[in-house]
Amino acid sequence: MIPVCETVSGKKFDLDSFKEVVKLSKEATLLWQKVLKTSCNEAAPLSFLTAQFTWDQL
Repeated sequence: MIPVCETVSGKKFDLDSFKEVVKLSKEATLLWQKVLKTSCNEAAPLSFLTAQFTWDQL
């Protein structure tokens, strides 16, 4: 898989860079999970449906 990625990107595979990207991706996923959990509260500050309905009314 690495040779294919190198061919497509035109760059040599860098393990340290890959580790950093995976770390940042995990951090972003965990932060997004926190955002989604806010809509589970009783008085949710937002939901997808509320946002969609509001946007459609504009």
